[in-house]
Amino acid sequence: TLLRYGEPGAKIPLHLTRWVFGGGMIALSFWQLLVDLNYDEDSTADLDMNVVMTQTGKFLEIQGTAERHSFSKEQVLEIMDAAQSALQSVFELQIQAVEGQIAES
Repeated sequence: TLLRYGEPGAKIPLHLTRWVFGGGMIALSFWQLLVDLNYDEDSTADLDMNVVMTQTGKFLEIQGTAERHSFSKEQVLEIMDAAQSALQSVFELQIQAVEGQIAES
């Protein structure tokens, strides 16, 4: 069956949704943790990381750069926790969309 996914109420077959995943940029700027940065925040960050993970908490990509200062393992873990927390709302929106609901943030 061909579904038109743009139509309200259309559902994506479950076998195509085995992996819900999302990504985001998280940074330390002046040693404050920032999530979903704009250009100005990104350009002044001391450290930025791109994190892509699955809804189940598995990481698909972790890429970080010390822009101004080196960083510690503890800071990396703090950033990974922030990414996981921030991405939960992304996962919830994706699941709503897959179920045919209108997903709004």
